[in-house]
Amino acid sequence: MKRTLGLFYYITILYGIAAISIDPLIPIISRELNIGYDRIGLILLAGYIFSLISSLITGTLCDKVNIKKVILAGLLILFLGFLIFGFKISVIIFIISIILQKSGYSSIDSSMHSFVAKVYHNMHAPIFIKIDIMFDIGSIISPLLISFLLFFDISYRYAFFFFAAEIAVLAFLLFLNLKKININKIIMENQNVPGTEESSGAPVKKEKLNVIIILSCLVMFFSMASLSGMSSWFTTYLSAFNISVAYGSIGLSAMWGVCVLSLIGFLKIFKKTNEITLLLFGGVLGVIFLSAAALSTNIIIKLIFLLLHAGCYSCFFSMLNSIAIYEVHKSKGAVLGLIITCAFSGSVIFQPVLGYFAQYLGSGSVIYVLITGYFISLIFLLILFYFLKKKYKRMRLMFGLKSAKLK
Repeated sequence: MKRTLGLFYYITILYGIAAISIDPLIPIISRELNIGYDRIGLILLAGYIFSLISSLITGTLCDKVNIKKVILAGLLILFLGFLIFGFKISVIIFIISIILQKSGYSSIDSSMHSFVAKVYHNMHAPIFIKIDIMFDIGSIISPLLISFLLFFDISYRYAFFFFAAEIAVLAFLLFLNLKKININKIIMENQNVPGTEESSGAPVKKEKLNVIIILSCLVMFFSMASLSGMSSWFTTYLSAFNISVAYGSIGLSAMWGVCVLSLIGFLKIFKKTNEITLLLFGGVLGVIFLSAAALSTNIIIKLIFLLLHAGCYSCFFSMLNSIAIYEVHKSKGAVLGLIITCAFSGSVIFQPVLGYFAQYLGSGSVIYVLITGYFISLIFLLILFYFLKKKYKRMRLMFGLKSAKLK
């Protein structure tokens, strides 16, 4: 099982490299294709629409068919997305590649998280954090790679041929590894863990969405839309202050570096606290830091606050997934598919809005859209805290739910 997780981590690092590589390239792609930021925002919108559809379908499939097949299908789609982007770019190639990449990774993301939730019973939160760390490591490497290619006048398309080849190798290794694992047997054993409703013989109530899952989805929607929006438009925002794409990419790399360090810190702190506490801590500080970045006129101070704000939100994806999973017994795949879909669907709304603001109000205006998104997520986060506190105050004993318990 450790080798399977290791392959998941490598796949996540590679996608982090490839996905974030497109973000700093937006100004260059705009020039190459002779299209405005507003049209690029619409193309990114199309990619996120397909990604959220992919997440929903994948989450449902993970509860009905063998997860192995779902993961490998997602890898195939991702491979095609990388391969196509390596060819001479055109508007059509760009659209198809973005759709395939977003769809492929959302499928892999949902299926990997479902695999972990089902196989690592009630121990999934730390693994979720580690998966996020791997993505952020890839996101650190990515802008540095783009800066290297730009400084030496090397076409970025060659990098995507390399990504495609790496995905092919990892998919083959994962296929060989998963053949040796009886996933269905492990899942059945976990459902019979002493202390659960399934093992006690008590009837399991029909699972449905509750207020905690809904609020987790809303927080995910606005926070991840804003964080992904910052990543996508980071170099574009800095261009308003005469920072070139090459140097802006280094700043973007530093932002993801702060996310990695923050996640490592959150992983250590998590053993002594719970998900909602980390979320509140990050949500409040994140809004303060990004507001300070918007108000600052000094580019160095502005950059420091931009980096710090990203670190505050680095744990949101994994912690919100963890909270939602504790609300269901068997439909973990469907719930993960739903909440991950919310993470992608936020970008469906935000990307074209950010593109519009950048095109018609100036690239420096995008930060105010992001602050608005973070502030709304904080409001829903406070409501989520209220309901979690109310729920766990009523429950004297929560077998196996130590990490979700409010102290």
